[in-house]
Amino acid sequence: MTELDRLLESYARIPEREFAHRAEALQQLLDRARAFRQSTGNTWRRGGVDGLIEQGAFEAELYHTLAEAERATEADRFQLLLTVQDRLENHLPAQYGSVRRVARTNVPEMLLQVANEMGNHLADGRFQSLVLHYIDMLADLRSDTNLPSITRNVLNEIVALRDDFHFEPFGSVGTLLTDRSKPNAPAKEFTLRPLMNGYGGTAGMLGHLAHELTHAAAHRAYRNTPAMLLFDRRATPERVSAIANARIATLRRLDHLLAAHQDAFTAVQHVMLRSRLDYGSRPLQVDRYAANLLAAKRIDQATRNQMRVWDQAAGENSGVLVEYDTVLHQILVYLHVWRIPQKNPFYQSAIDAAQDAFHARETALVGGDRPAAEAGVVSAAAAGDSSRGAQPRRGHTPRPGAGRRRWCRPCRRIGY
Repeated sequence: MTELDRLLESYARIPEREFAHRAEALQQLLDRARAFRQSTGNTWRRGGVDGLIEQGAFEAELYHTLAEAERATEADRFQLLLTVQDRLENHLPAQYGSVRRVARTNVPEMLLQVANEMGNHLADGRFQSLVLHYIDMLADLRSDTNLPSITRNVLNEIVALRDDFHFEPFGSVGTLLTDRSKPNAPAKEFTLRPLMNGYGGTAGMLGHLAHELTHAAAHRAYRNTPAMLLFDRRATPERVSAIANARIATLRRLDHLLAAHQDAFTAVQHVMLRSRLDYGSRPLQVDRYAANLLAAKRIDQATRNQMRVWDQAAGENSGVLVEYDTVLHQILVYLHVWRIPQKNPFYQSAIDAAQDAFHARETALVGGDRPAAEAGVVSAAAAGDSSRGAQPRRGHTPRPGAGRRRWCRPCRRIGY
């Protein structure tokens, strides 16, 4: 055991960011631990060594991947780092705190560094290609025969818009209508500034893109102001109130089901799902977006006044007039990538809600006027439950820095 103790002490002194050095030291430690296990008959000691081998093998794999990422080209580096996030988010036992801390401290910065490097040379198309690669991954989910039909319908709807997007690595995260009044404005209808910190690993990345593409799909259906509101702009205040109340009831039902069946999810998965439900139900969002859009001269005073009427009609529930279809689709992608059984009651309820939202967009797209159907009223009844523009996400303050994209801690911790 003296040799093992020496190797452990030596490993602990290696700086956390020296991934290749740590991986090499861990491999030496593992080799010695396996040799000791075969040579000793002491069952007490063997139990401790078994735990060391299990944890060391996991950490060595992650450090090898991190070291490989440091040597890789930008696109490959991004995917390798997401692989690390996948392991951390979905498979990491709670007791492996050291490697979790190391990765969570370094991986988001490394991912953002990739985006920075590509973004500083935007004209060469590398950043565009990186984002399109993950949209293609989103599209490829459709080939899975186990994909729920509503998720396939949604993916067909949103990935069809991929060529209508311009992607930018800098600025406030989110989707907005491209401002054609600006010099050298992109020719694309929509501009997306994606979140590139790897929150949630591959599932997080694909869910985030589904969320943002949904803003464009919903805008194509409803054409309701540059804020991309999720209802027919002809709706009366009474109808807007009914839509908002029904959607909030659906989100509350989902929240209740998530709490009741939380054993079906890992701790990280539960946090990610809960954050989406909270995000969709934020209050007073329409009026906030209206004020920002007016200040940016993207809407006139009459539109700003109308948006205030809608916000007041929805009361504390106006967030669902901006974020509802978006978070439902994000949740569907999470659940599929995580391989959650579709018989799970939370999953079933999310499918039902997304189906109603999809039907409402279809109706709006063909010019119909289905009363009270804008994604929420039907699902709530069935369940029995009584600038987007330049607006930054809540809790997000980009740090200034000479052309570099740097995000505050809340964004790394929460994600969108």
